[in-house]
Amino acid sequence: MKSITPIFCLFYFIGLVNIIAQPTAILAPGHSWVKVGTSQFVSAPTSSTPSVSMGQNTSFSLPDTDPASCMSSCTGSCDAPSQFIGKKVFGTSVHGASACEQRAHNLNHWNNNFPDAAVVNGASTGTVYLPTSAKLDIIQGTPGTGGGGSTNHAYIIGGWGFPNESNFTVNVNWAISWATTAFSGISGNSGPQLKTSVFQGGDPGGTNTSMLIEWSQGFGTSFGASYLIPVSSLPQAGGTFEMVYSGVSSISVSRNWGNADGEAVHSPGMEGRASHTVDYDIWTVQAPLPVRLVQFDATKNQRSAVISFVTTAESNMKAYEIQRSNDTKHWVTIETLQPKNQQNTTQKYNYTDTNRHENELYYRLKMNENDGKASYSRTIALENKQKGNNINVYPNPVKNSAQLEMNIDAEQENITLEIYNIQGQIVKQKVISINGGLQNISLDIEELATGFYTAKFRFENTQEVIIKKLQKI
Repeated sequence: MKSITPIFCLFYFIGLVNIIAQPTAILAPGHSWVKVGTSQFVSAPTSSTPSVSMGQNTSFSLPDTDPASCMSSCTGSCDAPSQFIGKKVFGTSVHGASACEQRAHNLNHWNNNFPDAAVVNGASTGTVYLPTSAKLDIIQGTPGTGGGGSTNHAYIIGGWGFPNESNFTVNVNWAISWATTAFSGISGNSGPQLKTSVFQGGDPGGTNTSMLIEWSQGFGTSFGASYLIPVSSLPQAGGTFEMVYSGVSSISVSRNWGNADGEAVHSPGMEGRASHTVDYDIWTVQAPLPVRLVQFDATKNQRSAVISFVTTAESNMKAYEIQRSNDTKHWVTIETLQPKNQQNTTQKYNYTDTNRHENELYYRLKMNENDGKASYSRTIALENKQKGNNINVYPNPVKNSAQLEMNIDAEQENITLEIYNIQGQIVKQKVISINGGLQNISLDIEELATGFYTAKFRFENTQEVIIKKLQKI
């Protein structure tokens, strides 16, 4: 199977939860759960091998990896007798006109060595790995999930002889689907794919057959998809699950002009590749501390974040560090506050973080004791952006004599406007400075030809891109 060019990919979006969940066990008095890190389980990408023609059977040196369900598909046989499909215009090809194939491979489930259920109520020690998100990726690329073919031959048969010629069109239709019974069932498919090509050559005359013609030098397409898996459906005791890939392919040929018969032959190929990922937090039980954290909050205030916390029973405390992260793995201290060490009173602390550049940031409090010990608060996630940037373009379609008007509602920003024609070329570019709030901008597009255009607004600070379709008449 030939290497491939992506034509589509499905994506998913995982929204941030405001407060990170913690283990369920109620601990011994004075003890608390503390998140000490994050990690990831990855079932390394695995392929259905080999990447060879559909119909490759066990008489060849590289047998298929057929799935357990193979006998219920492809009319009971996943290995066709030939690795080619073919079709004639008038006669009967020695090859069948279609092929069906199933292949499979196994992926590993997550083996959670420290499940939540293993820590009982009243415990004073323990560690828990708590899954926060999981996904199954159908991998696009090389190697990846896809299909195509590198052997594509044609013959011209009979006709009126030289110098007469005949012209033919060949169509190959194929599709790939994938499925697993794990996680209550996940499935998807490439949708129907069509490869059309034309071949032409001299009529050999009589019952003769022309020399071999290559109607395509090979083609292929890969596909990708990502599926969010509910953490509640994750088996955490290890084991494996099977990914199954099904491919179907058919060929047809028709004569456009001439008097000869024509035959087209295709060698269809397919391959499936996937990986499984689980993200999880690591929690441990923390013994009673020389301070009780009554409250810890982080709230948004325009582009700033206000961090506040309340303590009681302070003693032997050295410092409070307010820490920030963009991934919950790498933390930096953005402010250090000195404790008041008042055992019998409630103390309130506040800090405003004005240096925020990421769209999503995480905050936590590190509490340092005089003896060198430290403990941490819960982790809070905040989205930086207060409101979506909004752009309205009118009139649309715009007449040749009219100005293009743009209402832009955004915070203080530099915006680069690029206008592309249908060939993907930039035909006009402008930098727009916004002072904040709603502004009206006019743009002269008199020099642009009539037709369809794409306008891309690129925001310098937030890296957001807004796309608008335009028509000039």
